[in-house]
Amino acid sequence: MERDNRSLEARLDTAGWGVLFVAVGAVLLAPGLPQGAWLMAAGAVMVGVSLVRVAVGLPVVWMTALVGVAALVASAAQMAGFESTEGPLILVALGITVIGLAWYRSDRPVLVASTGRQGR
Repeated sequence: MERDNRSLEARLDTAGWGVLFVAVGAVLLAPGLPQGAWLMAAGAVMVGVSLVRVAVGLPVVWMTALVGVAALVASAAQMAGFESTEGPLILVALGITVIGLAWYRSDRPVLVASTGRQGR
């Protein structure tokens, strides 16, 4: 059963990437759409994949869902004419945080030799 779920998750994730590329590419090729339309398409696909995961009983990848919602909000703000430097700065900060969390959780090599002592 777990093997079936992993297979379904892998297929869903792969299909989600494909739909993301097709949707964003199609929006970018369509003339006359607002500037934030591609971001709206990307957010809609990410949220859509998260909803499909829920519908088929798979756990939600919260990072995907949150990034999708953020993309929808950002694109709506951009289409409404809001412009700010805070948005890109927030994205950079979030990216650094995600990279830091990945580094912290990984099986990274030890950079400092251990003293052999266990805690304090």
